[in-house]
Amino acid sequence: MPRYMHAATARGFTLVELIVALAVFAILATLAVPAFTAYFERTRLRAAADAVASLIGDARIGAVKQGRAVTVRFGGGGTQWCVGAREAAMPPVGMPMAGRATCDCTAAVGACVVDARTAVVTSAMHRGVALVVPGDALEFDGASGTRVGAPGSGAQLASRTGQFALTLAVSPMGQVSMCSRGGAFAGVPAC
Repeated sequence: MPRYMHAATARGFTLVELIVALAVFAILATLAVPAFTAYFERTRLRAAADAVASLIGDARIGAVKQGRAVTVRFGGGGTQWCVGAREAAMPPVGMPMAGRATCDCTAAVGACVVDARTAVVTSAMHRGVALVVPGDALEFDGASGTRVGAPGSGAQLASRTGQFALTLAVSPMGQVSMCSRGGAFAGVPAC
């Protein structure tokens, strides 16, 4: 058997094939990085907005469950923010219910408690998300779970680059809704 026939049946990659494959991989990876970055920004923002909406919903449920007013307060701003909820203190027997009990989520750890559970969402839990427009303090009635007082605004959260933004609004009935002010989010309508 001639020697040149053996070389034709040898298996493996040539150096040229390997370099072409690496070049194609590098080009595809370069094109994919911005898409992954945008995906992670949207995911972090959506997780933070869902956590804040869940905290507001839990505060409303806690108000009805405990039969006491619960206040939700936004603290800080920019990349250093927090949202906390606190129920009003239980009055002594025969006394009327106490009013608003605010918590400072930027200070003491145990200041924000609803139904014996800590009720705080912080920027440390959601890195890369900024609180662009902090909302007004919200108070939920202990009997009906509806929002009490002046019509409060919602809050607006934005991604690190500002390319994506979600707005949370609370209806007078205490329902939280979410809409997108920048970028497309699956299942979230535009504002």
